[in-house]
Amino acid sequence: QIFKKMDFPALGANQTEIDREREEEEKLLKQKKEEEEKNKKELEQKKKRTPKSDRGNSNVSAVRITFQDPSPNAPPVPATSIPSTSMTARDLCHVLHSIMRPLLTFENVLDAYNADYYHWSYNDRKSRNLLFSSSNVSGNMNLPNPVWKETKMKAQAMESKFRNTVEKRADEWSKEKQALGKMEKANVKRPRALLATTALSSTAESRVTSGLDMDDEMDEYKQRAFLWAARVGIDKGYLAYLNLVELRRLLQSRPGDALSGVDEVENRRDELLRDVEDNVSKLHSAFGVEKNTSGEVTIVEKVLSRTLSLPKGRMLLSRVVDEGILPHPSACHLLPVAVKVILESSSSMDISVAPPAGEDRLLRSLTGLVKTVQPSVDAQNLLACLTSVIDAKSVMDDKNKSMKAVLAGKRTLMELLHAIFTRGSETCVGGHELEWKRKESSFLLILSGGV
Repeated sequence: QIFKKMDFPALGANQTEIDREREEEEKLLKQKKEEEEKNKKELEQKKKRTPKSDRGNSNVSAVRITFQDPSPNAPPVPATSIPSTSMTARDLCHVLHSIMRPLLTFENVLDAYNADYYHWSYNDRKSRNLLFSSSNVSGNMNLPNPVWKETKMKAQAMESKFRNTVEKRADEWSKEKQALGKMEKANVKRPRALLATTALSSTAESRVTSGLDMDDEMDEYKQRAFLWAARVGIDKGYLAYLNLVELRRLLQSRPGDALSGVDEVENRRDELLRDVEDNVSKLHSAFGVEKNTSGEVTIVEKVLSRTLSLPKGRMLLSRVVDEGILPHPSACHLLPVAVKVILESSSSMDISVAPPAGEDRLLRSLTGLVKTVQPSVDAQNLLACLTSVIDAKSVMDDKNKSMKAVLAGKRTLMELLHAIFTRGSETCVGGHELEWKRKESSFLLILSGGV
């Protein structure tokens, strides 16, 4: 009973009921007080019977230490002050050091840039956002700089040696204690493998890549191979992107650090440029960009479509375009093919639902690329963008969709096309003016529903 009649006498309670409830409440309070006094006496008698040495240990074990000082200058907590009935202070130090090893400060690790990349990049992004929003905030932070390749290899060798030592010690302990199974040591730098899959067999892969008719089972196998190929390509592209960001920061922050002599600087620069070319080539492969010996750029539409079919691939292309990691000629050649892929995928989707994850950001990045005046998108790629839009009409007709309805449901796509038309009218002059006018008229006719 939560509420009593004595609490609300105006709701119909008489004086007799109120008096009875007050007597019951006083009786309960008296019983509770007697129980507390009884427990207190029993505790005092128990303390009198307990020796003084045991009393000191019980008080230590009852102390609970809380660590709530996040300051880097906070005094260290001695391991002996942490009570434990199962582990010694030395064991506690070993376990805590192993757990907190990835959180060591910059001065205690060789490659601080990669050791705590996500933490300092988050702080860097946060400081830049605060700098843009408020002029009183300083954007200078103690961010780590990348290290040279030999230092990175030394750090990797030390980490590998540490991991091997830990695993060997765990294996020896399992054999000594005759434990069933093996103690598996987790690595905080890698995600835990939840599903182990084997690679495609050579016979099945050859059947998938061949142009023969396949049954439902092989269709499913082909879709699975397509998905894994997209994931592998995107992962390689992301790795190349992160390497290029690190190389750019290395060249900006340490142009000639720890070097003596002009020849050594030139050799170091040539080595870094070779690494840049290698990673740019891997990034091109993720988006289907191919270059021949004469420097002509071609786009493999199948590879680009496979990459943009996943949200992670769309985010990757958006990042490399925004940050200028992808070379500008390659980005310009990717623009018309990306517009074609997005229009074709939009024609097979419900207009009323939200766009796929990462598509709006990609379209905004492409819009920024088109609006950039220096360097500018060339006239040939702007004409190719109009060609991609006009060719997408046939795909939309097969899906019973109209260009006007698709653009009305995608504001960012409409903004991209508006930027293409605005920039094309400024760039496509002289020999390209007639072709631009003709394709522009064709698009306006499609948009009005005349074709």
